[in-house]
Amino acid sequence: MIFGYINKLSILNVNPFSKASQSAKLLLAVASKETSNSLYGLNLITSLASKDTNSKPSVEVVYKDGKKLTVDPTKMNIGRLTELIDDYSKTLKFKEMMQK
Repeated sequence: MIFGYINKLSILNVNPFSKASQSAKLLLAVASKETSNSLYGLNLITSLASKDTNSKPSVEVVYKDGKKLTVDPTKMNIGRLTELIDDYSKTLKFKEMMQK
């Protein structure tokens, strides 16, 4: 994933015991690595849901240019989720390269 163009990544209402939260849990594992936080200044916000809660997980991304993306991770696998988040990061990377 390209974290250099993301200011804030919020992974909310993750139930660690629910199959519906699988993509959100895997995204959290990728985003919480030391390199993501230290190199890029990524602001990572997480919240866990209790085992008995039926709330759906959600992923919110705020990019460097201010664009916001809200995704329902229950409807896709981790590959599609990271692809969706990276699509706009790649656009920002291309714009930056064109300005140089």
